[in-house]
Amino acid sequence: MIIVGSTNADVGIQQGMDILKNGGSAMDAVEATIRLVEDNPDDHTVGYNSYPNILGDLQLDASIMDGATLE
Repeated sequence: MIIVGSTNADVGIQQGMDILKNGGSAMDAVEATIRLVEDNPDDHTVGYNSYPNILGDLQLDASIMDGATLE
C-alpha cells in the first residue's frame, strides 16, 4: 500500500495508512488524511487557516472521485 502526498500531508498520512491496513477503503483513507491536513492550524495552504483569495474571502473548494464508480 502506498499513500502519496505533499509535505503538508504528513500530519494525516499515518491515519490514512492505518485505515487501509485495517481494511478500509481508499476513499475513507483519503478523506481522513485530508481532513487532518485541512484542520492543521499550522498549514496556511488549505483549510480554515488558509490564505484568503484576491477578494479577501476564504474559499474552500475541493473534490474527490472514486475511480471505480466515478462518483
